[in-house]
Order: sequence, then structure tokens, then C-alpha cells
Amino acid sequence: MTAWSVFEVMGIVAFAISGALTGIQKKLDVFGVLVLAITTAIGGGVLRDVILFHLPLVGPVQIYYSGS
Repeated sequence: MTAWSVFEVMGIVAFAISGALTGIQKKLDVFGVLVLAITTAIGGGVLRDVILFHLPLVGPVQIYYSGS
């Protein structure tokens, strides 16, 4: 695992914690907290990739890039 990968994982975890804490503050149940944490983590990761001009890899690569 490269240092860059560690930083990427740390960023995704930070977004997930932020979403979970927001869900807890809004007094959501466990399912709501998990949905908000996962949605925030995925959205934050995609936003980071878009800002850095990287290919967001949420789904299969063929969805975003079909060139050779």
C-alpha cells in the first residue's frame, strides 16, 4: 500500500465520520447514520477525485471511460 493510498483512505474515513456525526446530531437511527456516513464518504471521495482531475472509481471503469 502506497502512502498516497493511505491518504486517500484517511480522507474517505474523515468524510464518513463527518456524515456519521451529523446523523447522530440529527438524532437519526443506526440505519440513517450509516446511510448518511456512506453517502458522505462516497460523495466526498468523488468530489476529491473530480477536483484532482482523477477518474472516480465508484463503479466499473467502463461506466466512466470507454476509450482505449
